[in-house]
Amino acid sequence: MAGGPCSTELRSNNCCLLQPSRERIELTNGASLKATDLLAIYGACLSTIVFVWNVSRALPRYKVDVVRGVDDEKEQPRHGVYICVRNSSSQTVHLASIDFLYPYRNTRFIDKIHHIVKFRRMPKTVGWVHSSLSNYGVDEKCPLAVGPGKSHRVFVPEGKLEEMLKDSTKRRFRACVQDQLWRNKYSSVFEYPKPQRAPGPMD
Repeated sequence: MAGGPCSTELRSNNCCLLQPSRERIELTNGASLKATDLLAIYGACLSTIVFVWNVSRALPRYKVDVVRGVDDEKEQPRHGVYICVRNSSSQTVHLASIDFLYPYRNTRFIDKIHHIVKFRRMPKTVGWVHSSLSNYGVDEKCPLAVGPGKSHRVFVPEGKLEEMLKDSTKRRFRACVQDQLWRNKYSSVFEYPKPQRAPGPMD
């Protein structure tokens, strides 16, 4: 009776019932393999991010900002702007000079294209004049070494700003900091409207 047609049919039905179960196991195995791959990719990405972060921290890197401020070191407070240099890297930055830039002429798009072709660099300062702060009697305290996580700032009073901007086509300027390797770092363009009051003798 064990070898009868009923037993054969029963075994066939059992095989049909077990087949979907094996397919689910195969799907489960496939899912576990994909999860392992995702974990490997995550680990590789995390290692790459940490490596890039360490390299970026190891390179000398600083930022230049221009902000309004008041200097109260003398008897009477003076209004003006601060040029701030912030070293956010883990290396010391050696500053060579701090320059003042102002636009002396309007530039066209073709002028910028000509600058790119001739000098092989971005036309960041086409139509701008570079002038050292020391030319206007402002002590920039350079050369100077700015340590990791440190900053350096220079105060420019209103009276000096007006003197610097007298030949400018627009009331705007930028600051440029150059390190000992002749690498320049520029601030954003600072809009400086004409002050409502006349600069005092202390400015």
